Amino acid sequence: MKNYFPCDSNKDELILPSVDELEFIFSHIGDSRSRLIFESRLLYSLSMDEKYLWNMIKTNNKISDFKERIKNGAYIYGAGQRGNLLVEIFDDIEWKGYIDIEKKGQLNQIPIYGLGIVSNLIAKDEIIVISNKRGYEDIKKYLVSVGFDEEKILCLTLFEKVWFGNIYFDERCLSGIDKCNGIFLDIGCYDGKDSLNAISFFKTKDVQVHAFEPDRKNYDICKSVLENNKKVRLFQKGVSNKRGDINFNEGGPGAKIDKLGSAKIEVTTIDHHLLNNKVGFIKMDIEGAEEAAIEGGRNSILRDKPILALSIYHKRSDIWRLPLKVLQLYPNYRLEFEHQLFSWGDTVMYAIPERE
Repeated sequence: MKNYFPCDSNKDELILPSVDELEFIFSHIGDSRSRLIFESRLLYSLSMDEKYLWNMIKTNNKISDFKERIKNGAYIYGAGQRGNLLVEIFDDIEWKGYIDIEKKGQLNQIPIYGLGIVSNLIAKDEIIVISNKRGYEDIKKYLVSVGFDEEKILCLTLFEKVWFGNIYFDERCLSGIDKCNGIFLDIGCYDGKDSLNAISFFKTKDVQVHAFEPDRKNYDICKSVLENNKKVRLFQKGVSNKRGDINFNEGGPGAKIDKLGSAKIEVTTIDHHLLNNKVGFIKMDIEGAEEAAIEGGRNSILRDKPILALSIYHKRSDIWRLPLKVLQLYPNYRLEFEHQLFSWGDTVMYAIPERE
């Protein structure tokens, strides 16, 4: 069994929730899809059996068109990680073979062929799924150039773009919400896209975004993307449960607070940053530091009851600790879950305030 958690939980965090605590969480989950995702991630955290992760992906209605296209079987271009995932996730599909220019033999008891087989596939009118994330355009051009029907070529990456869209603004989970009643906090800004997505998602014209990104390279990217947008204020800071300087590991999408990190960053708290300013929506993707950041925003969350959109896959314990942390602050939150990637990562928990 594989460990798909990018951040370690300490021993205290891995104390399992009680039955009462699980029932408490479950009673606040809004719909059947969210319950399935919560159950799947919980069972994976407890068992480390990856079949639970794949179950929440293949049951997503967004991928029904893809499943329909391959229901009678298909070949996979690329015998790498993503090609392997296709077989693991869609285990009810007849995968007829891999095509790979470097590898030979078998993978998942499925034969790996070279490019020489392509002419046979054209003659048999077969479907081929390009699993490669990079270079898929060139692969598709090649297949078309040798006579493959373009309608028979499915690029996994193109389907993903349609399936998953803006991961912190899922239409099902945020159904009926079109206003941000206060500042939008983009905590873990990374490349600035979520800040821009927030502006386009909410119909109100006066959306104000405060974006936080401590990693130097990521901050420079965010600055280039956001510096001319008057609706966004960008801060080169981290967010935690206390203010000060803290050790940090730099590194693009995996940059995170780490006591053994070689860099130093400034961190603030949500409460200190906002003071008396109202917050309407808090998005967090901060590599396992979400729980501490919520604690540092306790007063603001209690006061304003903002919508929360939290990454909930960085630590093994996130799936129970983050819902409990949020509900202990405000028990009238309704929880919604969606998984937003053709892989193990990017499961998001939304907390929607049910007004008293």
